[in-house]
Amino acid sequence: MIHVEDFGLVLLGKTCRLCLGCETLVVHQANLEQLIRVAAGHGARQKYVVLGTVDRRVWRRGLKGRVAPAEMTQHMADVKTYLRVEFTPAGWYPKPETAGSLGLEPAAEHVPAPRGSTRVR
Repeated sequence: MIHVEDFGLVLLGKTCRLCLGCETLVVHQANLEQLIRVAAGHGARQKYVVLGTVDRRVWRRGLKGRVAPAEMTQHMADVKTYLRVEFTPAGWYPKPETAGSLGLEPAAEHVPAPRGSTRVR
């Protein structure tokens, strides 16, 4: 369930990746924003807040207009924490002091993961 500014509530029915270890849903922001633009009918980028996930059976009934918003929120799992994950693909990047003279943004400092570490924290 997503609240879109100047529109209201949107139920997308989007499936996302789930990390079972940390119970985190993962969604690509660009994909989500494209779906919101289509659902809300606006061409411009909208401000939105992801409120939570809704039970699939209740979501299906909501598509037919047979669920009140109060019942929808009773069957919703709220989002507890919002995370933004960014990464820099592997490759060669100019040093920060020379990047500016080339008209490029300096690359973020690379900090290697500890040896034997396989879990992101």
